[in-house]
Amino acid sequence: MKHGSKAVEIRAVVFQEGDWWSAQCLEYDVAAQAQSLAELRLEIERVLTAYVVLARRERREAFEGVRRAPERFWKMYERARAVPNAQPEDPRPDSIQAIIPHLRILEEAQRNA
Repeated sequence: MKHGSKAVEIRAVVFQEGDWWSAQCLEYDVAAQAQSLAELRLEIERVLTAYVVLARRERREAFEGVRRAPERFWKMYERARAVPNAQPEDPRPDSIQAIIPHLRILEEAQRNA
């Protein structure tokens, strides 16, 4: 990822674990959890943005050295359905890269398929 890029698109699979919702990114082994889908959307964006901001401060590429997610999450993503209306307006200033997570939700029945 280059610092001059306008937006970074990252795929993530979303699934429920007990009372918590989890989002696992695919291109980078980065995850977040929250108690609702709405909160999860904000939390994964917060975590990803923190990676970008920290990298900028350290004058390195964002996600440098972060491996891709394990293969099981890629398979989960393929079985999951797209989250409707998942792209909110970007409130960040132009000086910070936009992180656009493409979320797919894995239903409980799909999990064991």
